[in-house]
Amino acid sequence: MSAVRSALLVVVFGAAVVTAWAASPGSPAAPAAPAAPVSPAPPSAPLAPAPPGAPELATGIDPRAQRPAAIAAIGRARARLSSLDDVARTISFPSVEMLVEDADHRFSTVTKPARDYAFVERQLETARAYAERLADGADPYRDRGITGMVVKAYRDDFDGTLQPYAVYLPRGDAPAGGWPLLVSLHGAYSNHRLNLRRVFGKSNRPGESDEEATRNELPLPDVPMIVVSPFGRGEFMGYQGLGERDVLRAMADVRRAYPVDPDRIYLTGLSMGGEGTWYIGLRYPDLFAAIVPVCGITDARQWIGAATAPLFDATLLGLTTAQAVAENASNLQVTFFHGDADPTVKVAQSRAMAERYRQLGWLGKNVRYNELPGVNHFAWVPAYQDAAVFKLLAGVKRDPFPRHVIYKTYSLRYNQAYWLRIDGIEHGLVMAAIEGDRPEGDRDVAKFTLRTDNVSAFSLLLDPKHVPPDRAITVVAGGATIYQGAPRPVVSFARAGAGWRVVAEPPAVAAADGRPDHGSSGLFSRALARERLHLYVYGTRGPAATTAATRGLARALGDWGHGVRAQFAVKSDAEVTPADIANLDLVLVGSARSNALVQRLAPSLPVDDRADRLVAGTVSLTDADRAYRVACPNPLSPGHNVLIYGADTERGLAAFRSFAKGNAASGGPESNLDYLVFDGAGKIRASGVFKDRCQIGK
Repeated sequence: MSAVRSALLVVVFGAAVVTAWAASPGSPAAPAAPAAPVSPAPPSAPLAPAPPGAPELATGIDPRAQRPAAIAAIGRARARLSSLDDVARTISFPSVEMLVEDADHRFSTVTKPARDYAFVERQLETARAYAERLADGADPYRDRGITGMVVKAYRDDFDGTLQPYAVYLPRGDAPAGGWPLLVSLHGAYSNHRLNLRRVFGKSNRPGESDEEATRNELPLPDVPMIVVSPFGRGEFMGYQGLGERDVLRAMADVRRAYPVDPDRIYLTGLSMGGEGTWYIGLRYPDLFAAIVPVCGITDARQWIGAATAPLFDATLLGLTTAQAVAENASNLQVTFFHGDADPTVKVAQSRAMAERYRQLGWLGKNVRYNELPGVNHFAWVPAYQDAAVFKLLAGVKRDPFPRHVIYKTYSLRYNQAYWLRIDGIEHGLVMAAIEGDRPEGDRDVAKFTLRTDNVSAFSLLLDPKHVPPDRAITVVAGGATIYQGAPRPVVSFARAGAGWRVVAEPPAVAAADGRPDHGSSGLFSRALARERLHLYVYGTRGPAATTAATRGLARALGDWGHGVRAQFAVKSDAEVTPADIANLDLVLVGSARSNALVQRLAPSLPVDDRADRLVAGTVSLTDADRAYRVACPNPLSPGHNVLIYGADTERGLAAFRSFAKGNAASGGPESNLDYLVFDGAGKIRASGVFKDRCQIGK
């Protein structure tokens, strides 16, 4: 096993996995490339013995005998991978491996023997047959007879884990422009299989637990639409960072594997998935024609009480709400639901969104809010009843080149919609906004009128399908004409005094000057470095007791608990490679005396980590057990971040225990502060967020 993949194992859904890693958002069509590929892992361990006293297996076939045949066939298919096309190699083959993993889990957790053993037998026989076809050079998943629910998977190149998603495939031939696609996001304590049932209106039957509902396969209504239900990396991941990346990857895989109409892609989700629908839908609005959030969280401040309030910056929290970027839905159809008796996600969350859209004048037009009287948290039952969401979305189409576009963001990680892209933000902790119009009319000249706020650079993205190369364009910003001439696929501008100048390429501001960036706060959200591709590194240069403490904390930070399907690497400072530093965000545990990487970074850090004292702005601490947590760009690797948990002693490191909880135990967001300084008694002595520079008090 490579060093990148070695980590502390936990058990999630019966599959060996490790605490989660995360990544910055990739391109909607092709998620961000990993730091380094990892060879596909072999399938999980052989089936355990059948439970004592188990009844006869469903068909009389012992799956313990079936499994070796499936594994052997998968081995033959693996040997042929280089000869298969990209879809067969990266989608179909991992999906066959997932069949075996699902069989292994079900066999080890039997609750209804006849049903569960039949499932195991079917999975293993299908895995064998499909693997044999792949070994023969054919792709079994391209069989037009495969309809209804299918569980597929991809193997993540970073951590080597299989990531499943459920797909509904309609009957018949695809329409001329491709099938509509509905992306459906599950809630907490749920999964891809159960969620697919729910979006079709097949909610739990009386007395049916979620676990049993996941296992009971019900016939789904025939609808003329593909549906994909991503697992999102787990029951308790949320849809920022790692979960977001998983959704985009599952979408991209479905679009690669099946004919999909790009103008009829929709997004829905319930509870945690409702939050994900707001989050992803408002940050990638041009991917979708419509969004349908159900009882979704729109403001993480619901989860922050008086006890944890000192760990958060109110301004940054406000920037990360759905309300703050509500205008990004200007070209979406938005329909959202909430029960007025919801005790879990308060109805005030959706009422605030409705009020924002009323202020914009969109409520009752492209935005509709359905508040359900007397309904508790299970608002998805009436919202999805009788497959109603498919009727709601039928015929809704995206305009890929709308006449009017608004896009707001506080981070360049999310910076474009339709034909506008923000390339530079003037000041941190302030929303940046761009608004553009392209009036219809003159056939010879296309005029684009722009308005910006807190933007230092931007680009027009002019697809030749919409703006022919022989059609002259005029660009007006701030009342002045800033460009006239032939269009290009990308026309970029940078601030020049009070005006704008055309530039060949947008300036790489964030990477060049180390400007701080910030993550979003939501259910199960983490500090930005922990939501991107990252590595945990503990220090080994201190006394043995300190090394044991740094190693223990690094492993605890890397253990995101049950219900998270991912692997993290935990390394010592001596094991970190130049490639790790170049490609990953780093979570460093230890001080400048105990961690070699912290020592290298020390001259550039916003805290002065001396042997005899810790200086943070006007605060100076000499306590032996002092500690600090600092998040900032990594000066050793532009475009990446470091998150440091610094302390010299075991007691000092204990100040960070609250950051080492698993997702299921923590629930709410992690602190959004960029720096926290603790004295030896564990009291916060300095805290805050960075705006334009990583400097305390400046």
